[in-house]
Amino acid sequence: MPNGIDVERFAVERKKRDGFHVGLVGRVVPIKDIKTFITAAKIVCAELPEARFYCIGPTDEDPGYYEDCRRLVESMKLADQFEFTGRKNVLEYYSFLDVLVLTSVKEAQPLVILEAYRAGIPVVSTRVGNVAEMMDYDDRFIAASKDASGIAEGILYIRRNPDEIKSLVQSNTEKVLTHYDKKTL
Repeated sequence: MPNGIDVERFAVERKKRDGFHVGLVGRVVPIKDIKTFITAAKIVCAELPEARFYCIGPTDEDPGYYEDCRRLVESMKLADQFEFTGRKNVLEYYSFLDVLVLTSVKEAQPLVILEAYRAGIPVVSTRVGNVAEMMDYDDRFIAASKDASGIAEGILYIRRNPDEIKSLVQSNTEKVLTHYDKKTL
């Protein structure tokens, strides 16, 4: 039995910003593997210096891990391209993100993927829980856990193939409306 989302809540008005914006929505804790997201950001920024990365979620659940992640951003010289936002209204970010990333090492059915699909955002994720099924087993956008290169390749594929991604986004939005509206489950 699939989980669903409030499809009306996540129907955001898209507002394109200059540059290329990549976000991860989640707590800054080891199970979300933020360090892989940071490493993928470094790989992407080497090719796309205009890229900006946002880790959107609480930083206070594991202060030691958050500090490790913050130091990793500094050591990789990403301070100008990577932001830990803390707790924020994700709808504000969903309005302009170009890609949503999930780097978790363990999940069941990540609702954040459904939220992104409904908001019109393509997703790159690790192969956890039922992510592969949710993403139609499309290996261009699915990487093994802790595979920063695979995550970066998915992000760059989205950047390089906007026409193809536009069609994929439409298909994913329809999938959420048809199969994941919590009012009809």
